[in-house]
Amino acid sequence: MTHWTQVLTNVSLVEFVLLAALTSLQWLRHRIRGAGWVALSFAILAVLSLTVKIDPAVVTHQFVAKSMVALLLVMPYCLFRFAASFRTPSRIVRVLAVGVTAGIIAFTFWLEFLPVSGSPPPPYFLAYRVAFAIAFGFLFSYVVVRLFLAGRGEPPIAATRMHLLAIAVAGLEVQVVVVALGLQGATVRLVTQATTVAMGILFLIALVLPSFVRVLLSRREDVARFCDWDNCASIEVEHASHGERVLTLMEMAAEYDRQAGVIASRRAAGRPSNYEETMYILDLGLDTQCADLPTKPVPWDRFESTLKQHGIKALSH
Repeated sequence: MTHWTQVLTNVSLVEFVLLAALTSLQWLRHRIRGAGWVALSFAILAVLSLTVKIDPAVVTHQFVAKSMVALLLVMPYCLFRFAASFRTPSRIVRVLAVGVTAGIIAFTFWLEFLPVSGSPPPPYFLAYRVAFAIAFGFLFSYVVVRLFLAGRGEPPIAATRMHLLAIAVAGLEVQVVVVALGLQGATVRLVTQATTVAMGILFLIALVLPSFVRVLLSRREDVARFCDWDNCASIEVEHASHGERVLTLMEMAAEYDRQAGVIASRRAAGRPSNYEETMYILDLGLDTQCADLPTKPVPWDRFESTLKQHGIKALSH
């Protein structure tokens, strides 16, 4: 059992490093609102996991151990800020989020020492575990609820991503409960590591959705809106450069219609219609639930030459 626990620990380490690298790359390339907080969350997990992997004895130094725990305690707040980017929470919720994070970090350094396995706990350690559970529980619960709500009414791709993220965070919350209850043992460690690996897979799928999953989740009506220039001309985006993405989607929608026409004519003539359909759906990351998202019209004059190639002369309605 110890062997498999170690294997799963190594797998989760690879997942955290991948998630940190991929989310950081996405944020550097697109600077999508809230993405930086996700990148910081996984960067914290990756750094802590790598540190313990390289030098396990580092946790025997009390100040270093407390600093690492304090850094870990920042992670839920980062996820809170990510979830808050979909809809700004009330001032009370924001103050509570900062307060519980700062409070549990201060409590960590106030403890006389952090106990190691087999040693008696310091005074007030039970109160610390309760405070730890409250802090994580409050922040993670907000994130789970907000992510589920953010997926309502969205296209299948966006909704599935939000729901997978919510489930993954809920899985982390379960592990917090295990820690707060002080559950120990080989079986508990194995189950905890297996849960960590499973949640890592969900995070990877949600944040870097594979192309074949996008195909399964895409809807015909998602493509239809890009078939007509009048619809595309009025689309508002977060960054002016996203106009290029809209033009790409126009080309893809036209190709989709062309293929559908060929298939329909083959079927009407009684000819074989076996084909391999390829769909490329580009996720623009637009969130209709976010009323405060700073969107703006596309400056189509920047793309005048490309519009002319499509036979479009008017740059606006």
